[in-house]
Amino acid sequence: MHQILPPAGRRPARQGWRRAVCLALMSVGLASCASTSDIFPLNAAAKQIGEPKIKFVREGIGRGPVTATMPDGEKLTGHYIVGSNGFVGTSFSGAQVASAIGIGGGTVQFVLRGPKTEMLCQGSINVAGHGNGQCRTTDDARWAIDY
Repeated sequence: MHQILPPAGRRPARQGWRRAVCLALMSVGLASCASTSDIFPLNAAAKQIGEPKIKFVREGIGRGPVTATMPDGEKLTGHYIVGSNGFVGTSFSGAQVASAIGIGGGTVQFVLRGPKTEMLCQGSINVAGHGNGQCRTTDDARWAIDY
């Protein structure tokens, strides 16, 4: 009679390797991605202030934290929210059924607040999580932003 299972307490060498690969892939998939934005002044007020540094943490769940550091050192914080576009289609023909799901880009919006500055940013985003839009302060300084 052939032994199918390894002796108690022993694992085949391949199983440990597979477990390590699975854990590595899971940790990469669950890790958040932090990224910065390219920002360009659009009016005289924005040119006078300078370019803020805006950072996103992409969590893969349609929302996440955003921070900005103004040129004078003021820290602004907020959260972005993504509104995704998508569709579901179903077709029936006798006993046959066909379904389709489509996911597209969408819109992104966030408000950043600090001790003396408040900034509203709005734009569009693609399926890969990149996009562009505009940010403006309550004093009407405006920047174009690529993320």
